[in-house]
Amino acid sequence: NLDICENLYAEPSATTAPFFSYSHSEHVVPGDACPTGSSSITGPVFYEGGAYPARYQGALFLADYSRGCIWAMLPGANGLPDPATRETIKTNTPHPVDLKLGPGGDLFYVDVGGTIRRIQYG
Repeated sequence: NLDICENLYAEPSATTAPFFSYSHSEHVVPGDACPTGSSSITGPVFYEGGAYPARYQGALFLADYSRGCIWAMLPGANGLPDPATRETIKTNTPHPVDLKLGPGGDLFYVDVGGTIRRIQYG
């Protein structure tokens, strides 16, 4: 009940919807092996090239701490990540809290315990 918040609710153009979101009960990629029921998006990082196939150039990688999964959103015809092109990259990752690109273009994530893990393609 703060005036600043109420004013935002009253003015539809005062806020911008997220680029991509998902609910706790839905899969990020339909049929993926990632659990549902909770969500905590982390990352994200844009792929800038390296050892992964060319189709990942410009892709947006994102992880979920609660679900322990990592996904990619491939670029569309306009070069921006296309939410319709989501792919599961890795499941059963132990609580990723950040994603980074390393030397050579491999994706790395750090888990909640501080362990840095490398994801090599293939």
